[in-house]
Amino acid sequence: MNDTRRYKITASTNPIIREIDLAVVNAKQDQKWRDTFMTHLIDEQRAEQRGELEKAKEIAENMLDLNLPLSVVVAATGLTEEFVEDIRKGMLSKKRI
Repeated sequence: MNDTRRYKITASTNPIIREIDLAVVNAKQDQKWRDTFMTHLIDEQRAEQRGELEKAKEIAENMLDLNLPLSVVVAATGLTEEFVEDIRKGMLSKKRI
């Protein structure tokens, strides 16, 4: 188990600061809390990555609308050639509808 002597509470005279310090110490010692916090951080990172991918797809669509070459779209967005080609195919099928 965790050795509580490793965690030093700041000798602040401000009761709010002492309460926060104690809460941090307790959180560091609580495995369930750490697991929940790490899961939250991972979820945030995944959401950010999804947002970046959506933005890259949007940029690729705009570039394809301008009839820019596939190689330029790939270089500008960082998406794979196959992925950009799939976007192009999806755009073509939407135009047919």
